[in-house]
Formats: sequence, structure tokens, C-alpha cells
Amino acid sequence: MDLALTTTHFPHCGLTFAILFGCPLSIEEEVIRRLSFATDEASHPLLLPGIFVELERSRHVHVIEAMIDKLESKIFELDFQPENTERSQASGAERRNQEKRTAYLDTAYLRNSLFGWSTQLLRMLQQIEYLDSEVYCSGGITQADHNGLNTNVTYGDPTFLIAQHRYGNREIPEEDEVSDSDSELNACLTSQNYKLEQSKKGMRKAGRKIKDRLQAIIDEYEEKIRDCTMRLDGMAMATQWVSSLSEG
Repeated sequence: MDLALTTTHFPHCGLTFAILFGCPLSIEEEVIRRLSFATDEASHPLLLPGIFVELERSRHVHVIEAMIDKLESKIFELDFQPENTERSQASGAERRNQEKRTAYLDTAYLRNSLFGWSTQLLRMLQQIEYLDSEVYCSGGITQADHNGLNTNVTYGDPTFLIAQHRYGNREIPEEDEVSDSDSELNACLTSQNYKLEQSKKGMRKAGRKIKDRLQAIIDEYEEKIRDCTMRLDGMAMATQWVSSLSEG
């Protein structure tokens, strides 16, 4: 039931093309259901990765809890029978020891995988901070915005059509550099400034929501990692205790 996601975001038109691999029909329906609730944040580049994280979290919780329960059951099964018992008992003890080793190694592998997954979630947090400070930062129209690097700006916008007619391939001036006589372009630039600022504000707000949820999920994963570590340490201590009693 592993999932994989690849996304490509186009900032100049606010579109994201994505492929979700390994999803059954139930996951497909869940993704579509979540997307149906999106409004302005639908164009945020981390919306789909955020949904992906939520889906993986639900799956991981069941895997982690099942693994912890399995390891705990093996800890409780630790017996005090000496090694020089009857052959049938020795054979059963060897089978149980093999199951214990398998449960221990599986839990250790799961814990290491959770460390790697948490690292990826932290990188998503860093990406949100980058978007807020570099792409969706507050301010007027920049040359990058003129070139289409804002989510809700398109080359069909009247500002671009007028500017292209006035300036061709030359650099488009900022609003305060436009002469008062060019009132049409001045008005369009003012309107564009407002639209861009509102768009950026909406993206920053969506980013904060995604960031807060990601941080909560990261905290939950850290707790699960601690649970795995505690069971692994308990398994090691119980095994050493039984071995010392057997030798005694």
C-alpha cells in the first residue's frame, strides 16, 4: 500500500500537474474529496503534497501500531526455560527466538524509515518558508511578477497587453516610474498591484495552514519514533534478563 507522488507546479498560471502512484479507488476518491473543499489555496504548490502526507500518515499509524503490538507480544512471550530441555521444546524455543528477532529487526527498520520520512517533512516546512519569503512575499509588482511568476497572473491580463504595446521587449517599469500622462497603464498597474498582493496574501495564509498541520504531524511522528525506541530497548533488556537467568 505504498504511495508515491510526483508534482510539477507552474507559478505563472497557478497550475499543478501531479501523478499519484499506487493509489486504489478509495484513495483516489479521498484525494478528490479533499480537493473539492479547496478554494483559493487550490493553486498553492504544496496543497497536493500536504494531502499526500495526510494519507501516508493514516497508513503509517496503522503500520506502526501493529508493529509495536507485535513486538510487545514477543516481549511477553519471553520464557524462562533452560536451553537444555527436550528437543521438542528446544525446537519451539528456536522458532520463538526467530520470531522475536524478526519482530525486533522489523521494528528497527520501521523506526529508521520514520526518521527518513520526518526529514522529508522538515524539508517541506523549509519549502513553505521559502515560498513565503521569496515567492509570496508582500510588496508591489516586481519584474518577476511581470514575467508571470505569480500564481494568479497570466499573459492575457490587460496590464500585460497594455505594457507589451507600450514597451515591447523592454523592461516594464514599476508603478511609481510610470508618468502621470499614461493614466491607462497607471490604473492597470495599481489594479494589478492590488490583485497580486491579495493573491500573495491568500497563498501565505494557505502556507501557514499547511505548515501548522505539517508541524503537528512531525510531532506525532516523533512520538511514534520514541514509542518504537522504547519497545526496542525493552526487548533488548528483557532478552538480556532471560539470558542471565538461564545461565544462572
